[in-house]
Amino acid sequence: MMYTIARLVLFVLLVFNCTTILADGSKDLYPSGVRGSRAFLNCLPAGYTSFSNLGTHFAFVKKGEILAVASSAQNIGNGRIRITSPSGVITLTDNTDVGRIRVTGNYSAREAELAGPGIGYTPLEISADEEGIWMVEFIPPIGEFASQNVSNPPQNPANGDWDQPDTGYLIAAWDISVRAGSQWIAGRVYATVLNLYLNYESLDNEEGAFYGMNYVLTKDGYVYRVDGNGSHGIQFSYFVNNTGFLDSDGNSSYKSSDEGYNAYIHNPLFADLDNTYITHKMLYSMPDSNLPQMSSGMIPGGSTWLVNPIQVAEIKNISLAGSEGTPNYINLKGSKISFETNYAGRYKITIKSKDSLYAFEQRDILLQATVGVNEYIWDGKDGEGILLPAGRDYLIEILIGLVEGEIHFPYFDMEINPKGIFVQRINPDGNVNGPAIMYWDDSAISPGLWEEQSDPLVNVEGISSYENGHKWGSYRHSTITNQNVNIVNNDYGAASFGNNKGMDTWSYTVQVQESVVKEATVEIADLKIESIEPNKTEIELDEVIIYTVVVKNEGPSDANNSAFSFNLPEGFTIDGVDHSSSCTGGHVNALYTVANVIDATVSLPNGCSLIFSIRARANNVPDETFGVVDALAGIVRPRDFTDPDATSSDTDATSPGTVTEECMDNCNNMMWNTEVFLLEPYNERGQLQILKTVKHIDSDQSGFQEIGEELEYTFTIRNSGMVPITDIFVQDPLLGNTNLIPPTTFLASLEEVSFAVRYKITADDVVKRKVINSAVVKGKNPRKFDVIDVSGSSFEDDEPTVSDIDTKPTLKLKKSVVNQGTGENNQFTLGDEIRYHFDIVHSGDLAVTNIRLEDEKLQEAAVLLSPSLLKNGNTTYTGVYIIDQLDIDRGYVENTATVFGMDEKYQNEISDVSGNSLADDNPTVTIVANPPIATEDSISFFQGGNGWVKVLDNDEKGSSTIDINSLRIVEQPGLGEIFMEGDVIWYEPFTNLVYGEDRFSYSFKDNSGLWSNVASVKVFIRQTVPVALDDRVKIAYNYEATIRPYTNDYVEGSILNIETVNVLSYPSYGTIKLVGNGDIVYVPNDNFTGIDEWTYQIQDKNENWSNQAKITVETTGFFLPNVITPNGDERNDTFVVIGAYLFDRIELEIIDRFGKSVYKNSNYKNDWDASTISEGTYFYIFSGHKINEKSVSRRGSVLITRKINH
Repeated sequence: MMYTIARLVLFVLLVFNCTTILADGSKDLYPSGVRGSRAFLNCLPAGYTSFSNLGTHFAFVKKGEILAVASSAQNIGNGRIRITSPSGVITLTDNTDVGRIRVTGNYSAREAELAGPGIGYTPLEISADEEGIWMVEFIPPIGEFASQNVSNPPQNPANGDWDQPDTGYLIAAWDISVRAGSQWIAGRVYATVLNLYLNYESLDNEEGAFYGMNYVLTKDGYVYRVDGNGSHGIQFSYFVNNTGFLDSDGNSSYKSSDEGYNAYIHNPLFADLDNTYITHKMLYSMPDSNLPQMSSGMIPGGSTWLVNPIQVAEIKNISLAGSEGTPNYINLKGSKISFETNYAGRYKITIKSKDSLYAFEQRDILLQATVGVNEYIWDGKDGEGILLPAGRDYLIEILIGLVEGEIHFPYFDMEINPKGIFVQRINPDGNVNGPAIMYWDDSAISPGLWEEQSDPLVNVEGISSYENGHKWGSYRHSTITNQNVNIVNNDYGAASFGNNKGMDTWSYTVQVQESVVKEATVEIADLKIESIEPNKTEIELDEVIIYTVVVKNEGPSDANNSAFSFNLPEGFTIDGVDHSSSCTGGHVNALYTVANVIDATVSLPNGCSLIFSIRARANNVPDETFGVVDALAGIVRPRDFTDPDATSSDTDATSPGTVTEECMDNCNNMMWNTEVFLLEPYNERGQLQILKTVKHIDSDQSGFQEIGEELEYTFTIRNSGMVPITDIFVQDPLLGNTNLIPPTTFLASLEEVSFAVRYKITADDVVKRKVINSAVVKGKNPRKFDVIDVSGSSFEDDEPTVSDIDTKPTLKLKKSVVNQGTGENNQFTLGDEIRYHFDIVHSGDLAVTNIRLEDEKLQEAAVLLSPSLLKNGNTTYTGVYIIDQLDIDRGYVENTATVFGMDEKYQNEISDVSGNSLADDNPTVTIVANPPIATEDSISFFQGGNGWVKVLDNDEKGSSTIDINSLRIVEQPGLGEIFMEGDVIWYEPFTNLVYGEDRFSYSFKDNSGLWSNVASVKVFIRQTVPVALDDRVKIAYNYEATIRPYTNDYVEGSILNIETVNVLSYPSYGTIKLVGNGDIVYVPNDNFTGIDEWTYQIQDKNENWSNQAKITVETTGFFLPNVITPNGDERNDTFVVIGAYLFDRIELEIIDRFGKSVYKNSNYKNDWDASTISEGTYFYIFSGHKINEKSVSRRGSVLITRKINH
């Protein structure tokens, strides 16, 4: 009953008086009625991830107020709460349940959490003795140091009872509350980052996702409410800042990051950096309106902002002008957009077309403005980076808006967000202002599955969070089984699009916006110097030269008042200028000539050209003017025009500069001409002469110029002028791309120098049959002008140097066999004739004479061929060789021929070695018939038998078939005789008593008439050896037996002669008799039991004796006597145990009829004769013992009498 009443009281408090149970913490993150599953606070030690902490929160507390803290992990394991005051005083909860949110007798876990401090649970309360920001850290059950991996939390509903794990880093419920007296004050607690953990098994269930709700306070005073709205990140982190992910320069990238926790971003655990990097504050309720603007305490940086007032901005006096001052002109150099404002902050300039004939992509520009007049230099380009279209007075709109409260929501490792986060802007009174407009760009995220990607992938236009708060992924489990889902985003669920990624969503607050419409003018003229053409390339002093310069406007705009210039070096005088136009409207407005310079103002309509004809001469010039004449023509755009390749980036300049100042890369607005050379007076010019000779270096002494050999060129340089020459070098394209430097590079007048350089002959030279080249010598006269001469065969001419390239002519010799042998299958065999055919072919530019052939196999001396002169022709020759035994033994005939001759030009010897083709020098190898090979055989049989062998079975044929009828005996055997039946040879010993080793030999030939080697046949006559085996027989007591010992004897290769059984030793306890057929009769002695034995041997049919074998007979029986007659007749005189041999030891005791022992022996030997006792009946006790066997005991009576008549 009491429990029911308590719950009713709780319900009433929750419904009617919720202000009395305020608490900032998990109760507000999961308000009553919230959907989804509970994400646990993941209190990881610092360094575990980039943003891990001990669930750190901050609370602003005034002096005298109460700070109350609690968690579901307090006093569970190492679970504690640590509170640090603004001045650094630390308070740590103890090992009690004070400060623990838990199940009580009155409340369930969820009810206690919702009831709040002092009602649902007892918090740890600290009375603040100082004002400022207090830090609260939640130490989990495992403690504050990393020691294990984070385990999957329980799957608890967000609005239901929860289970606090006994170990690990997770906390189910937590509370940080501030109280003034009895009044709880909401909106005093914030966090810079939340690290949460949600059970992964609920990834496929919308009701298992995260619907936690928190508020965001921005530095500029704006408040947002954020609803997780069914996102699911398993182990995830999120915070809110003003920049999102950064690029390499530290600026906002406005993109999500593929690097996840390793992405470049301002860390929320660190202090803000001025107004550049700001971490906004996340609260569990609306910020307390009484919070100060700034406060200090136990926070990064020591102090931070809290609630700043929202300011209202005014924008006016928007203007546009070209960078060179022309109103409403836009050019590539930069146009000036200016405006005036009363509020310093971030502004957005939007430029858009208002004329369909001049459409362009909208351009958005962000800038940081100050109070007063602000000026932005715009590069004149649209949103696609293209200069606005050329035209005059077309309408464009310029909008300038204040962009305040830039707010980024980076989520880390949020696997799925199927419905997008729900973000609302909240007014200071707590009412909803409206949905936030959301932006994102996920183009840098690994694509994964297309259906799991965000849709759209890039949103830079802005979408209401009511419609799409940045959705990705779906409620499904991963299908991956063969790879680690922790490192991929190419599947569903735990491996969906957001896995291990950093997903950024951002929004702006646009408070004020002003716009103007301007009549914009964009003038674009691509001006160019098309050509400069002189009428001469060399001139003397006072000689007139005419330059023709063509200037053109490639448009698209007409370029009136463009600036044309033309410059010649000092000492030149421009005598006159004529000009003409290719079009109507093209003309020279003004032209000024001062000595060597022309400046003109010209009008050039689109597509029009102006042609200038400029007459000039040189006289009284300084030294530096002699030589190459640098003539420069240039054309520069009018004011505030854009020339695509000649518009300076100097925004401080108020008018176009010179052509060199305006020119950019690949500029066509200016052109140099250096084709004209101003000659010095003749006696100052200098004169060089070069003589070039050549010599062939015959490295292989072949007498011919071959590829890879060298030509040595000798250069002799002479200064034949009147002034010294310096910096002398030679250029010869044949000898390489580098300059050839002589031993001295200075020659006084009439001096000479020589040096040599080698050149390697190439294949191309061989084809051309000549090397023709010329060299150029260059030097510098005293004015450092070039002095040049071309080489010749003498100093006075410029004839090229010619070297004949005569490559070595070739003789090619091919040697072929043109007949067949007489052996089987046309093989060459012994005595056959081999007929050789020789083909001799000449090729080359030089003929060869006195051609001779040499082959030692065919003749001793070389043979002169006919014809003996060849030039690109051929001849033949034939020779014969007879095969001898050495060739047969070798298996082939090998020989080589050589052809000789002399070239007709140089008389060098030319030769070639014969080959199987004209292209090789391989010896001619003719395979001859191989003889068969006879292999040793053997015959083995037993004494008294015979044997045979097919000797050819293991012999090898050569290259021909074996003639089986050619088998012949070369050597006869010694112990027997042989005879042949075809290819079978039989061996018969002279007598059956013969044994041992014998041999004979044979050979045979094949169908090519070649005899085999002589091979032996070994004969092994094996002696027979009979084997006699031991026999063992058992017979009964007092019986005889017939024994046949030969039955287990044997002999290999013969039979036993049983009549030859021969006894070698005789039995000890019986008699034996041979009764014929090898049988033996054995009779044991009377009363004998035990083992008896004797030996024998036997012969086989070849009269060979066996080994000695043993016959063992066991006479069996066991009897104890009932009568003994010790009367001295040696019959039954003692107490004899028949079968005593069965025992190792016998015990015997004799007892009379009165029970008295009259005889006793523990090792009885059948020797008691009763000599000491009288006749009568006695009793015996017998015990027989044998090792490892059971003893035998007998009792009985025995009659002793001495009067028995036998």
